[in-house]
Amino acid sequence: MSSHKKYGTSGKERRQTQAKVRDLENYLGDDWIDYGVISADIVVEMYRDIATSAYQPKKCSVCGEYWHETLGSGNLKNPSYLKRSVFGGIPAIKETCWLCIKK
Repeated sequence: MSSHKKYGTSGKERRQTQAKVRDLENYLGDDWIDYGVISADIVVEMYRDIATSAYQPKKCSVCGEYWHETLGSGNLKNPSYLKRSVFGGIPAIKETCWLCIKK
């Protein structure tokens, strides 16, 4: 079983995405395709399927950065920023980040 299937992406959706990429390769050639964006779209789609987790992405209402908390050693929550290029398009909880709280 592939990792996409585990997160709820169906085989039909994967085949449709692969077909779209092949169409772009055929018409534009490999030099014009940004595979990083395609990968980012897949990551966002997978994250939407599991967004009910305890560590949902948040968007700081002060600085506008996306961030989340991870569980570190000693069961301490460690905040970290998320890439805007990947998470910029998804709905997020509005909450002030740890750096803006300190200001």
